[in-house]
Amino acid sequence: MGGLLQLDAELERLPAGPLLVGFSGGLDSSVLLHALAHSPVARARGLRAIHVDHGLHRDSAHWATHCQAVCTQLGVPLQVVRVEVVPRGEGPEGAARNARWQAFRVHAGAAHILVLAHHRDDQAETVLLRLLRGAGPTGLSAMRPWCVREDGLRVWRPLLALPRECLRDYARQHALDWLDDPGNELPDYDRNLLRLEVMPRLRRRWPQLDATLAQVAGRMADAVELEHEAARRLLARAATPCANILLLPPLQAATRAQRWAALRLWLRTHGVSDAGAARLSRIERELIDAGIDADPCLPLGGRVLRRHRQTLHLLAAGADQPLRYRLEWDGLAPLTLPDGSVLALDPPPPQALALLVASRQGGERLRVHSPGPRRELRLLFQELGVPTWLRQRWPVLWQDGEPVAFADLVVAARFRRRLQALGCSLRFTPVDAPR
Repeated sequence: MGGLLQLDAELERLPAGPLLVGFSGGLDSSVLLHALAHSPVARARGLRAIHVDHGLHRDSAHWATHCQAVCTQLGVPLQVVRVEVVPRGEGPEGAARNARWQAFRVHAGAAHILVLAHHRDDQAETVLLRLLRGAGPTGLSAMRPWCVREDGLRVWRPLLALPRECLRDYARQHALDWLDDPGNELPDYDRNLLRLEVMPRLRRRWPQLDATLAQVAGRMADAVELEHEAARRLLARAATPCANILLLPPLQAATRAQRWAALRLWLRTHGVSDAGAARLSRIERELIDAGIDADPCLPLGGRVLRRHRQTLHLLAAGADQPLRYRLEWDGLAPLTLPDGSVLALDPPPPQALALLVASRQGGERLRVHSPGPRRELRLLFQELGVPTWLRQRWPVLWQDGEPVAFADLVVAARFRRRLQALGCSLRFTPVDAPR
């Protein structure tokens, strides 16, 4: 039980922020909450608890009442959150977990530190379960004592190095009252099957199983950190002024392992969490290995990945689809287009202009140089390297029934002279402009 007695020392090393304990009423979280409730340091940080009622068991209301009674006795504020568990292809176990994490995100946010009661036995089960599901180093690194999740949640697991038996000893010593979820005794769920049937048999043959699997998780965490460091270096070489655009040549020159690590980190940074081997293989095959003149597209949930020449673009879903608009503009104030892009004259002209701003229809021709022929926008796009999807989204400016500019990339000679005479210039800021 020595680890529990060192909570104050660990608390001193944590970043600032109040503590929010995930309290189910079971043995593990009861031990954690009791230990923190008797810590002056934890009290000083604003200790409170949250109980998530999934509503999956007829006694769930009783569990919430029990948790409230325990917290009242300990003098710890408790928030009971009732959630609706709706499976969406991940099964009831995964659906309940997702609902629970959503409640944590809402009620903890980035301000609090979420404290969870996972212990060494949980860690061993997680490693083995993920191994059976084909996880790589990231999955096998399992849970960390301290982490900042992609959604911004700060999570602390102070009991992760302790075996479950140590928690039982603490609970008996302090005469704690806890609840046993009968659902934990049903081998219908994968984790329960491991805990009830598989792990006991493995422990009889390999008594150090839990410690060994915890060591595996630690070594995998070290491997992931090394992978991330290599990925960060590669991403630095492939970076562009726009964070959602990568240069392909540095990625293509790297080994596949380096390239996949960099893509995985880049996608996760932009909120695409499902970047397993199958998805990375598709990116490699359909985009990176595509011909330089190809225009491939790969949907990624709420995002879409496009390739244009020697660059890779990660866009919001629908951001590569044509826009249709037709707007009158006097140039005196910035004009916001339907996708959030902004067109402006800088500084504003001294007098209003009669301009039409519209999406491209096709066949527009501009006289870029005077004297000189009118040139078709389609050919100018090829020369300037404008991605195909932007050609149907960025604005064409018209004056006196004639196209005079495409965004601020191509400006007709006569319109350029007019702007110079007014002392202003055309500025277009797309939604994915560098910040």
